[in-house]
Amino acid sequence: MSSLPVRTLVVVRHGRTAWNAERRFQGRTDQPLTEAGRHEAEVAARGVAKLEPTDLLTSDAIRATQTARPLAERCGLTSATDPRLREADLGAAGRG
Repeated sequence: MSSLPVRTLVVVRHGRTAWNAERRFQGRTDQPLTEAGRHEAEVAARGVAKLEPTDLLTSDAIRATQTARPLAERCGLTSATDPRLREADLGAAGRG
């Protein structure tokens, strides 16, 4: 019996945005990270980089790409974006 290589999937939530601080649902609004969120992304990148990732996939939301950037830089990776990873669209009621 041959053994298959073991792959590990690591899921990282984006860093803090202003709407997170206000406890607002963001849905598909494109909120950037706050200074605290950028710091959280740096801390997460240091931890995840120790796992030596080979691929980096993120939604195309600015908060997600900003969170992925420090990890991509640390690991020499290019972050691929996929709009299918966006948060749920709850219609007009969820947009503000």
